Amino acid sequence: MPTRLFLYFLTLFFPMLDCSALVHLSLAVAGNAVPRDSGPQHDIGQALYETDELQRGDLVFWAGHVGFLQDGDRLLHANAHHMAVASEPLAAAIGRIAATAGPITARRRP
Repeated sequence: MPTRLFLYFLTLFFPMLDCSALVHLSLAVAGNAVPRDSGPQHDIGQALYETDELQRGDLVFWAGHVGFLQDGDRLLHANAHHMAVASEPLAAAIGRIAATAGPITARRRP
């Protein structure tokens, strides 16, 4: 599904969607049952090392926050900064989120 259509669907039907619900619903649609909260989501799939190349669908975690990659460079996540589901460059998100939530705590491939 094209990103714009997906974002429109999410904001239309789930206006109060948070980051972990976005991951939960997205993976559920793909047939993967995962926990609803970002804490337990830290354990899903395969752990990635900092040196591993990130790809579409990989999850990136901070303390209390999670998003997933649209590709190796863009993060899709529901966040308080935009007060919406947003797509932004991963490098920009890492810098901004680190100021409030600290560094990345995990990278996972579901």
